[in-house]
Amino acid sequence: METVSFPIKVCLAPEEAKAVVEMYEITSMTNEISNGDPETVLMHRILETKEELNKLRKKNHEIEMTLAMFEYMKTGKMPTTLSRAYLKDLDQLIEQNMMKIENKMATLG
Repeated sequence: METVSFPIKVCLAPEEAKAVVEMYEITSMTNEISNGDPETVLMHRILETKEELNKLRKKNHEIEMTLAMFEYMKTGKMPTTLSRAYLKDLDQLIEQNMMKIENKMATLG
């Protein structure tokens, strides 16, 4: 068996490697779907739409938490419209931001 050596080493960050793998999977899946029947194409499209919807919901939740945090910082009052689960998420967001601020202050001072 012959071994092949490459003169250039390729190093990818984990995010970049994940993106390459996802691109390969999507390309492979697209090839399978384009050769498939209409039901398979439709099911794939529904799955993609559900994934996109979940991403948008997550992003929307993050934006709501950020807005609630700034409202609390501005007025000093907790928003009354948030559920208990949202308040827990808000608490976690505030704690994360406080830790970031403390770390930046420690590195600067």
